[in-house]
Amino acid sequence: MIKYRYILLVILVCLTFAEPIIAQSQESIFQLASFPAISGTERPLLEEIRKNLPTWAETHFDNLDNLIVTIGKGTPNRLIAVPIDESGYVVSEIRDDGYLRLQYVQTIVPTVLFHQFHEGQPIIVHTEKRPIAGVTTVLSTHLQRNRVGINNRICQPDDMWLDIGAKSRQEVLDAGVKLLDPISLQNRTTKLGQYQVASTSAGLRASAAALIALLQNLSPEKLDGSLTIAFVTQENFGRKGIDRLARAVSASETILIADAWTSTHLTNTPGQTIHPLGQIGVFGQGPIVRANDSYWPNDAKLQRVPEMQNRRAIYTQGPVLEGAKVHLIALPTLFSSTTAETVDTRDAKELAQFLMSKVSKQTSSLSDKGIAINFPKVTKQSLSPNAEVLKELVESYGVSGYEKPVREKVKQLLPSWAKPVADERGNLVLSVGKGKPHLVFAAHMDEIGYSIAAINEDGTATIKKLGGFYDTLFEAHMMLAHIENQESIACLLSPRSNYFSTEVRNPNTSELVLYFGTNSKTETEKLGIKIGTSITMPKEYHPLLSNRANGRAFDDRVGAASLILALQKLDPNKLKQQITFVWTVEEETGLDGAQDVAARLKSDVDFVFAIDTFVSSDSPMEITRFAYAPIGKGAVVRALDNSNIVPRSLLNKVLALTSQNNIPIQFGVTGGGNDGAVFTQYGVIDIPLSWPLRYSHSPAEVIDLQDLDALANLVKAISESW
Repeated sequence: MIKYRYILLVILVCLTFAEPIIAQSQESIFQLASFPAISGTERPLLEEIRKNLPTWAETHFDNLDNLIVTIGKGTPNRLIAVPIDESGYVVSEIRDDGYLRLQYVQTIVPTVLFHQFHEGQPIIVHTEKRPIAGVTTVLSTHLQRNRVGINNRICQPDDMWLDIGAKSRQEVLDAGVKLLDPISLQNRTTKLGQYQVASTSAGLRASAAALIALLQNLSPEKLDGSLTIAFVTQENFGRKGIDRLARAVSASETILIADAWTSTHLTNTPGQTIHPLGQIGVFGQGPIVRANDSYWPNDAKLQRVPEMQNRRAIYTQGPVLEGAKVHLIALPTLFSSTTAETVDTRDAKELAQFLMSKVSKQTSSLSDKGIAINFPKVTKQSLSPNAEVLKELVESYGVSGYEKPVREKVKQLLPSWAKPVADERGNLVLSVGKGKPHLVFAAHMDEIGYSIAAINEDGTATIKKLGGFYDTLFEAHMMLAHIENQESIACLLSPRSNYFSTEVRNPNTSELVLYFGTNSKTETEKLGIKIGTSITMPKEYHPLLSNRANGRAFDDRVGAASLILALQKLDPNKLKQQITFVWTVEEETGLDGAQDVAARLKSDVDFVFAIDTFVSSDSPMEITRFAYAPIGKGAVVRALDNSNIVPRSLLNKVLALTSQNNIPIQFGVTGGGNDGAVFTQYGVIDIPLSWPLRYSHSPAEVIDLQDLDALANLVKAISESW
């Protein structure tokens, strides 16, 4: 009886500690994957890896920056190598207008959509001084209506600029940016469920984590022969690192950890079928090896594929691994070779355990001792009070129809005397003052995004689009599922089916599914996901150079902020007329919130000032025939858009008021509609007021904070003296 109790206790202990070990492994992979290492710029990451190796490990760098660990003496002499670099870009031109251009470093793109997955995204330029925040540019969706042939081809480097907020070449140089500085996505890594990590090059970074775990657990005295472990550079740049290593290390037995996609799907095997979502192997079933390689034992937890290819280096036709039989092994991946490549922690743990059994007489299970990586982050800057208000709003989420978090944030930021009321639709309404004319200021709280249309039996979910935008900007990127009274759930918007061979720029929304790292509908529902759950891309407010900033949903959080900032300076007891401030819902899906307010107030209103974006062509990508209002030049009267025309006399009245109050102002023609347009049916005059925005309806939106200040001052001036 005592014996059975002891066995039961051991089982319970194993079950208790299994999940924390897996969780730590997930964190280790997450940290390694979060550190950018474009080919040729791997040294900072390798220095971090070196810090995590045991003190007894003898390490050195060769002249291509391969990090080499040598242990033990004698035979057999084994070599295990894993590539550490990733595909990516460097700065290739610094223009006089402050924009940067970029160059793809490698010789061949891993998939045809690789560049497109980097378009319209927040990025970091890694300078020798410090990381600099910026964005890759994209055409504004509002400005492309009726333009045939514009933006229909798959994005290429010639189509991409970098915007770091600079106004001139000198400002770029003063910030420390130089040619060849590497560039990486800001939001590059996420955890999915208990076991999975998604990132650029997730498979190889997980493999590197496995080798670190092997070294952390290895007892040198139990090593069978001698061992060289190498973290290899420039794999994507013609296999330069392994080509150099092969001529320097003589091994009788070589294990090369490969990229699953490259080694199994570029072999030109007749009749080969490629999984439409880039799935190689099955998660949780162990690493992948070649079926006819007898080196791998039949009783090991391995997945076997018909063929794996060891690619040749460019120019030299290497690597020349003299006298060594080469054995390839890889981790299974999903969405392979995309920005959302996904790997499973359990397979990485199996890889580490299996490699330990190959090189050592140790029999105990590996423990995960963890990895501490200091990855580069953009330095947090102190913000002006106005920017702090905007940051609070930008970092609140509120897809059309799901604006509650934004509404609550607006209420928190209003002055204490303001007592707004939420109507039945969800609009937030504040009415102050008495008398005529009755003015309405309306800014919308919602943002573009998706909602869940259905949950599939395999645990993925189909989506419904809320608002007008390019799906390409979210395809193969991390997303968040927002669940009321619960933390948001990380997920991925999958790349389209057969993304690696498509010839079409824009997918159908129906081709994209959400992936939660689950295997069934039941598992996904247990996360709190249901039909109607709102979905957005993660976002953060990022200061740029020249008092500029990036943040998704500036449209229309800048407008919402301008009303709050104006109210903070207004004395309601001194107003000579009635003014109604409205933060509306569901603007992006048809001006529905404003429609309700207009129908309720009807002809009681004299003027409506819709406070919304002036989508600007202030970008080297755009045609400046219309919508040209440079950022940083002040607020904008949106005199003509797709929904409204402002009478010239009233435009002149606004211009006169701004002149009297020294408020910088512009006016012009742009695309899109505005909340004020639904008031005009009741005889109300719509005078839309705006600020200029680059790259509308994208994660790359850029503003100049001077324009926010000007807009807030304009709202205040009109409130006091219209």
